[in-house]
Amino acid sequence: MALIHPDGKFRQRWDFVVIVATVVSSVEIPLRITLNYPLKGWLVPYDYVVTLIFLADVVVNFLTQQYDKKKLISDPKVIAGRYLRGWFVVDFLSAVPFDLLFSGVAAAGSNRILRLLRITRLLRLTRLAAFLSKWGRGSSINPAILRMFYLVFWILMTSHFVACLWIYFGSGNAVNTNTDYAPTDNLRNYVRALYWVTTTLTTIGYGDITPVNNRQTVFTMIIQLMGAGMYGFVIGNIANLIANIDIAKSQFRERMEKIETFMRYKAVPPETQDRVREYYNYLWESRRGYDEFSIVNDFPTPLRTEILLFLNRSMIEKVPIFKGATPDFVREIVLNLKPVVFSPSEFVFRKGDIGYNMYFISRGGVEVTSEDGKTIYATLREGNFFGEIALLLSMPRTASIRAIEFTDLYELDKDTFDRVLGRFPDFEKHMRELARQRQEEMQKDKK
Repeated sequence: MALIHPDGKFRQRWDFVVIVATVVSSVEIPLRITLNYPLKGWLVPYDYVVTLIFLADVVVNFLTQQYDKKKLISDPKVIAGRYLRGWFVVDFLSAVPFDLLFSGVAAAGSNRILRLLRITRLLRLTRLAAFLSKWGRGSSINPAILRMFYLVFWILMTSHFVACLWIYFGSGNAVNTNTDYAPTDNLRNYVRALYWVTTTLTTIGYGDITPVNNRQTVFTMIIQLMGAGMYGFVIGNIANLIANIDIAKSQFRERMEKIETFMRYKAVPPETQDRVREYYNYLWESRRGYDEFSIVNDFPTPLRTEILLFLNRSMIEKVPIFKGATPDFVREIVLNLKPVVFSPSEFVFRKGDIGYNMYFISRGGVEVTSEDGKTIYATLREGNFFGEIALLLSMPRTASIRAIEFTDLYELDKDTFDRVLGRFPDFEKHMRELARQRQEEMQKDKK
């Protein structure tokens, strides 16, 4: 029989089905035990479906491959042994249909025990935390948002369980003794119990619903003590999660505060301060303040290559010298590109400068100008490149390059450029031809 990959599509979808069944059961089972309503109508097929899902999950787990120190185990005997020593007991007990097995028991005491045996399905909650953790690791959702979702989920589940226990310990009297009690109105009793839980756990405690017996009184004292600590824990965690819901924005603001303090302390001219602010605002809008080069540089070479090829795919498609190039050539270039940003009217280099880099335009545009910047020879946009003439011919820059707007460039240094030329003679020939053509065009424009 074919084994199931733990990270495969089938397993992910099946885990989702099990999570839904677990959550629904964790809500319904305490209500059934507390309110003691009969299993009839739509509850019968529902109970059968949940039972079948949990039983099928036991089988699926026996057929699912497991990881051992990042190594995938494919031996069915080893998989079965690990599962039997692990979650099997929990999964099996939560899957046993006690209602069906003991449906013929009529004695009152036995019926009460049967009701309590349904609690075994709540054992699935111990698996739910593992499922949610696994799902969170494979999700692209902000981790802070996920943690907030988990916190709210467990608060709601806890409130539900406490409300059910409040009703159970009060033998149905979930309302104040001064209030009319409707024995058949389960919804009203549950809502009132949930209201009591909310006011108690949040330490509000209006006192309009009070214990009616010793069990409820003791239970109330326990919940009050738990609520005081839980209230502080929840408030502290929510404040921390909100503060970190966008870590990039928080780090960017902190960085801007340091820059603002530095500029004020050094009495930087207001015009320059405005340019600095515009530059960092552009960085935030275009790349959320991240320096992609420093981040990607920490990855191992295969991952770095894959990510850089993805990030630069639009530029690779537009730059003429990459068209028809071999994968080795593209990888060599992409791995050595360094992103740089130039502000509007800022010169990338000036005529006469010694050339140490060539540039590829990723976003924005530049003007090819005379030394004084008054004469514009050409305008280059996304997909163009420049600066190769000085590198190929070992001569000073033949023109000045000025950014028209905020412009994202990728910089290739001379050492890498020379190394690539040595490894790919066809590329060298092509580049020299392009450089010759550009030089001729610029000479014609000057005339």
